Amino acid sequence: MKRVLSSLILTVFSLVAVAASEKVVESSAKKAPDWLFGMETGYIITTAESSTMEMARTLAMQAVKERIVSSVAEHIESEVSMLMSETTTNNDIEALTVFSKQVRSKSADIPFINDISEAHVEAYYWEKVQIDKNVYAYRYNIKYPFSSLKIRAIIMEFKEHQA
Repeated sequence: MKRVLSSLILTVFSLVAVAASEKVVESSAKKAPDWLFGMETGYIITTAESSTMEMARTLAMQAVKERIVSSVAEHIESEVSMLMSETTTNNDIEALTVFSKQVRSKSADIPFINDISEAHVEAYYWEKVQIDKNVYAYRYNIKYPFSSLKIRAIIMEFKEHQA
């Protein structure tokens, strides 16, 4: 999960960095949909980029599953520490303060979200983008329905499974 999250973060930063120099060569629709890069109640919207269309679609679907898992059962730990040291040499005081904060996130194993599949995708949009002279990438965007009723049902199932 950390690897996919890291790749998604890197993808977002790379999109911002090269947005001015890239060109959309091909797309699934003439105009990008309104839901693209937005948020809508009752939906999970994901984007993934890869060198092949199939891999981009797989990564986007995997991101949907990861968001569902993290919305149902994610345990977040936070640790804060502060180290202070003071040294006196010839009446000169030298102080050093080190502050660190670490946040860890771990998702529970949820084996019963098997019905999350491409068959339920409400909308998708893909683009083939020319990044450099001979470098192309595919971006795949998914709009997946995920209502609060569905969240509650999965949470109930998760709690029953835990008990």
